[in-house]
Amino acid sequence: YLGMAPRRGQPAAPADAAQARKLMALLDLGRHADQPLASVGPALYRRIALARALASAPDVLLLDESAEWDCLKARAQWRAAFRDVRRKLRQTTLMVTADAESAISMADRLVVMDGAQVRQTGAVSDIYNFPSDAFVACSVGRCSLVPGEYTGPGQFRSSSGLELPCAHVDPQPAGPAVLAIRPENVELGPPMGGLRARVTDVTFLGSQIEYGLDMYGHPLSAVASTRTSGVPPLQPGASVDL
Repeated sequence: YLGMAPRRGQPAAPADAAQARKLMALLDLGRHADQPLASVGPALYRRIALARALASAPDVLLLDESAEWDCLKARAQWRAAFRDVRRKLRQTTLMVTADAESAISMADRLVVMDGAQVRQTGAVSDIYNFPSDAFVACSVGRCSLVPGEYTGPGQFRSSSGLELPCAHVDPQPAGPAVLAIRPENVELGPPMGGLRARVTDVTFLGSQIEYGLDMYGHPLSAVASTRTSGVPPLQPGASVDL
């Protein structure tokens, strides 16, 4: 099943045997070599499709990631296999996806688009930590948006009058602004007279607990590790400092 797909206007040609064996080894397909293609499952079929695409040694590999997965484990295995192959073959790849998690975990550089317009390009970490606007911030990960205004270097005042720390912005924006807050950047502690919030929702996620918060009328999300203290999770209605 590693026969090269024909290019437009050209007949199909078999893949080089050595190249085929190399790709089968990289993608752990050797033990399935004699299995009929019609009998393989979706996860295996994706690896076969990747091997077929790579068999012709393309200058650029184009991928349109499927939004349908059998399970989270299959998706994680696919991503790991793809990263390994791309690294070993040094294959330039362009992938189109609407899944922020896939984009962040698989890409070196991102191009965030909205309505066929480019909103921001750059390294994954740069776009995640320093998005150009609220659309980009919410496109590459979860965040809570707090309306207000930027009042000075590292200072933000919410529409309810809260003074909040933020990244330095240059040049300083004029007029209304929005502060994007990632859940992992919110630390929770016992009430000690600081910035107060009320727990509105608690979701256990195994290694993490996700909290929904009400910060003086602003909805906020936070995550905490279940290993940090051994203290039972906070319950809805509890008061915490941020």
